[in-house]
Amino acid sequence: MNRWEAIEIFNQLRRDAIVVHGTGGMGIEVNTKSPSDLNIYSPMPYPTPVGLGLALALPKQRVVVTEGDGSALSGISSLATVANMSPKNLIHIVWDNGAWLSPGTMGTRRHYGPFPTATGGRTDLEGFARAAGFERSTTVKTLKDFEVALRDAFAKDCPNYIVAKINKTPMPDLPAKPVGTVEQAINFRRGLIQRGWISSGHAGVSKGKWLAPEDHSTPIILPEIEAETEAGPRPSLEKARIIYSSLREAGIDFVVYLPDSANYFVQRMAAEDPQVTSVSVTREDEGLAIAMGAFMGGRNPVLIIEASGLGLCTLAFST
Repeated sequence: MNRWEAIEIFNQLRRDAIVVHGTGGMGIEVNTKSPSDLNIYSPMPYPTPVGLGLALALPKQRVVVTEGDGSALSGISSLATVANMSPKNLIHIVWDNGAWLSPGTMGTRRHYGPFPTATGGRTDLEGFARAAGFERSTTVKTLKDFEVALRDAFAKDCPNYIVAKINKTPMPDLPAKPVGTVEQAINFRRGLIQRGWISSGHAGVSKGKWLAPEDHSTPIILPEIEAETEAGPRPSLEKARIIYSSLREAGIDFVVYLPDSANYFVQRMAAEDPQVTSVSVTREDEGLAIAMGAFMGGRNPVLIIEASGLGLCTLAFST
């Protein structure tokens, strides 16, 4: 099947779904065939974690991640995080043509590419999703089957993973990208505000204030944890309580972390705190992308990692 024809079907069914789309011609096709201020771009390998952050931040809104097979493969470890968080409102669509087709000029000129991806060989993306723990996953090869799978995904309250097998034919007369990445992100935030899904004063941006909410009617209750006294470089339990309580008093309500010994007590407090959303991740840059998605969705996130993990976050920071 042709991807742009499948996207036309998606546009008929999406209603007010948030769409996180990946790079290349696929993103242009999405914005051409299903234009919306609820579309937002995320570069590979981050569409999945950004989509997860948005889904957790806005649990009443449907969130769709759509990317190519190359992008999906580059961020494959995020499937484990999605499956374990199990957001009921997340749909993941992978357009699988088994090739690196749309980046740059590959596939658009006879003397360039395309190079095959791993799915053009022996790799099965749906198999990855099932192994990661997705409750529902399917692979479709026709427009009819795609529509059936998509309708079913929109009707179910659980993570859905759809691998859509498409041909290598690019959309004819593919237009230029309608707006820049920064402008699209601004339009996206404005769209969320106009629909009343997030506050115009989120994070105090419009008032020049810090994150802490003005309403303190809900008291902050720190979780009680016990631990043996030990000597070493990691903060004591008492210092961890000071750090964590300071984060909560500043308005942090979404904690992302990669477990480590140095930050163990702070991370454990977040994991056991029912007043915040806590997400344990597989990679530091995945965590940063989840936090970015959560912020775009109106939450006040923090990423807690060891300093060495910053080296893996440079690409995520640049996006």
